[in-house]
Amino acid sequence: MLKKIACQVLTFMFLLGLSSALKAAEAVEEPGLLATVQQKVAKIPESERPRLVFLLKGPDGLSVNGDDSALAGLLATVGKPLKAGSAKPAALTPEQWNRFTPELVIAKYSELGAIREYLDQEPWRRAPAVQNGRFIGFPDRLIDRAAEYPGYLAAWLAGSLYDEQFSREENLVHPQEVVSRKEIKLDMPYVAAASVLDSRIMDFTHRTLLIEFASPQSIVSTADGPLEQARAIGNSYSPPSVWNIYHRMGYEKAEKLLFEILGLQAGRASILSTGADLNNLAIESRTFQDLTVTALVTAGVESNAVRAAKDEGAWFEPGTIHVIIMANRRLSPRAATRALITVTEAKTAALWDMDIRSSQTPLINPATGTGTDDIIIVAGEGRTLTFSGAHTRLGQLMSEAVYAGVQKAILKQNGKPPVREIRERLAERGLAYPELEELMTEPDCREFLEAALALSDARQTGQLSGQSYFQTWAEKAASDIAGRPVEKIEGLIDENGLPAVLATALNALATGKKYRPGP
Repeated sequence: MLKKIACQVLTFMFLLGLSSALKAAEAVEEPGLLATVQQKVAKIPESERPRLVFLLKGPDGLSVNGDDSALAGLLATVGKPLKAGSAKPAALTPEQWNRFTPELVIAKYSELGAIREYLDQEPWRRAPAVQNGRFIGFPDRLIDRAAEYPGYLAAWLAGSLYDEQFSREENLVHPQEVVSRKEIKLDMPYVAAASVLDSRIMDFTHRTLLIEFASPQSIVSTADGPLEQARAIGNSYSPPSVWNIYHRMGYEKAEKLLFEILGLQAGRASILSTGADLNNLAIESRTFQDLTVTALVTAGVESNAVRAAKDEGAWFEPGTIHVIIMANRRLSPRAATRALITVTEAKTAALWDMDIRSSQTPLINPATGTGTDDIIIVAGEGRTLTFSGAHTRLGQLMSEAVYAGVQKAILKQNGKPPVREIRERLAERGLAYPELEELMTEPDCREFLEAALALSDARQTGQLSGQSYFQTWAEKAASDIAGRPVEKIEGLIDENGLPAVLATALNALATGKKYRPGP
């Protein structure tokens, strides 16, 4: 369930959904998902199904996917696809295009921008898809593995196309109900039960962490504000197939539906909304003597991580890093609200220490969060603690649990360990240099580039006043790679848009390789 999302839902899909979709391509697809999509689409009249085409960008133009591909079968399930006329991908001709007049263009996310630009010219631009800006991109890995995850991909696409039809109660094919419950052990005296629930809502599986209290609790929630008589809190994942449906329904109706199915009372519960799968929940506890703090964290940073004070705030509140904090003591109102700062500082420290990059400006900015994160602090019961800043033992335990929880959740959701190899870190900055990859396996070159990444960030913030000493180091690195003195570092790498430190480092490697003797 999405809270207060922007109207540009298809574009928003890319921002929030990329991380969960990529993770979906690492898991086992839910049985029966494709059959559910087929049943739902069967209720839609043929006349309401759009003409659609999946396009690939090549060096000489555009291609249509082959008619025998798994993707072709999925497109036929959801709409009326353009046929390539061959088993393998075939070049798209203007005659095909203008005869078919597609209403929707589908592409890999990495190629979507180039395809839109290509089609925005004659003789392509007159098609309804181009005129109406009807383009949808999907994660590359998900498209490449369409045969393994047909239901997931078909559900995402169908939910995007038929949000109005799918939102009608008469078009449901399954009961709306909780279908399974997995208990979670939380050793807090005021917790009556904790579990992850799988619920079928709008025919698609939602996954919700639900923590129910033995007695009403005071909480501070950045999603709902303070609640004095909360009976439950949680964190709920909804799949891409329902995002447009909920946008059409509106937040209030979507939340009411979720609450009804979970048996919750409005005003007595705070449930966060996330695009991170609750199968990837991280639970971390820290204890000192008889004080225990537990953090429950979900996190996804592939597509909407931001740098506060640097990146544009163009989107509303999806929320991608969510933290729930509980302690086995009562937190005073001051301690509960101050904990929001402690948790946020720990989250940002975890991101910086992992070198998580801003999705908007990855080349120059580390991320401070996703820009849309939420926190719930439970006041709890027992002896009252009044301070939760980092100087206190309570604040220390909170920080340690959140730090570990954020890093574990990112590993589970996005597959990013705290320390990643240099090629992956460059790729996260939008940089790829296959010709230098062999050098990056050599310890000296790897360490040189790792240092360059750190110094580049310092140069961007003004903490490195110049790079004359680094220039000397780079010249030595080039000479070491070449096996002989190199007079100067040559401009072999396109420096357009590259920060100066990275440009120097990459050109040093390229120059050294150029003059290195062959085998």
